[in-house]
Amino acid sequence: ASSEWLPRDVWMRGSRQLPPEVQTAPCTVSVVMSATRDLTCIGLAWRVPQGVAAHVISWAPQGAIERGPRSLLYRRWVAAGALRVMPGDYIQPELVVDELQRIAASYRVRAIFLDPWGARGMVPALSAAGLRVVEQPMTARHQDGLIRRVEELAYAGRLIHSPDPVLDYAVSQVRVEASQTGRRLVKPTEHVPIDPAVALVMAVGHVDTELPWEQLAEPQIVWI
Repeated sequence: ASSEWLPRDVWMRGSRQLPPEVQTAPCTVSVVMSATRDLTCIGLAWRVPQGVAAHVISWAPQGAIERGPRSLLYRRWVAAGALRVMPGDYIQPELVVDELQRIAASYRVRAIFLDPWGARGMVPALSAAGLRVVEQPMTARHQDGLIRRVEELAYAGRLIHSPDPVLDYAVSQVRVEASQTGRRLVKPTEHVPIDPAVALVMAVGHVDTELPWEQLAEPQIVWI
């Protein structure tokens, strides 16, 4: 069985412009890849004096925006400037890699956590660019502690997230499913995109994770 996640009032009280400290604070990045209908997302999280600040970037393929079952929803977000358009019918990983390199040039990226599903092929290009990559399977065992960390921050009023209707929608719709191995985020129905919420949990949940390569000189790939 699954249940609702964060109440709207708890979530929305953290919606405001990000503090200026994000320009200099260490940045934890997450990547959630899709193929055709779901959203592809990059999450960013920073430890700041007010708590943790977060931002999510979302894309959808042009084909899904024009013809997919979520086209009306996607078109509304595109018109609002909240959803980026990826040319063609499929997500192009090289364009996501380009965006990650731009992020690394703008912020102090300490690590990129990515779900191996659909993203493993990006690892060589990211490592070649000197970026630190951690493969993060999004099973219940791996998600449970990350979900708990986001909840603690949100209920304490210490989670700041930039205003974003795509992320707001995903957080309002996502469900939490409990099992013997822990909790994980799941869709309420097949056609509801929750990828921004998954990217948020992965980035924010790992903002304080100690990384072995922070003591190493060369780029490394870590499986956790």
